[in-house]
Amino acid sequence: MLGDLIIDKIEQFFHYICFEPNPIVMILYLLLAVVGFIVYVRDGFALLPCVYASNVHKYTGSALMIACYKSFYSACTVNPGYILKSNHKQAIKRFEFDNVMYYAKN
Repeated sequence: MLGDLIIDKIEQFFHYICFEPNPIVMILYLLLAVVGFIVYVRDGFALLPCVYASNVHKYTGSALMIACYKSFYSACTVNPGYILKSNHKQAIKRFEFDNVMYYAKN
């Protein structure tokens, strides 16, 4: 009904979204994190302190959100490195095989 060209374009789009490196998930996470924190500050700060949470939650919640932003930035910018012949023994000691995706060679 749509034609082969439209179907091919839809398949290419879904392949890009699901199987290729793209910034869409990063943008979505950042958008949700920023908007969520804005709502927390705008609406939540006015309700603190209350019966269930003290005033300290303003600071601990903000510190937790800053830690989330920091880990997001690190995940986006830090080089994950490579496993080479020269460092593979160290990597095996640090990261044991999970026997789900990776198995030790016998």
